[in-house]
Amino acid sequence: MGLRGAEARRRALLAYSLYLGYGHLVRATPAVLPQTRPGRREYLDHVMRVLTAGTDRSSTNA
Repeated sequence: MGLRGAEARRRALLAYSLYLGYGHLVRATPAVLPQTRPGRREYLDHVMRVLTAGTDRSSTNA
């Protein structure tokens, strides 16, 4: 992705936090998550745009 040092670590921590949080929501409050396949895809696309903003991958579709 072209990130260095501290920024790469921050993005990695954010990605891992999203992963853990999503898993928790699936079990604890699944109704707050997108219920359809297109809804889940839209959410994933949004997450990828946020995680890759300002990188050499930010203009590609996830």
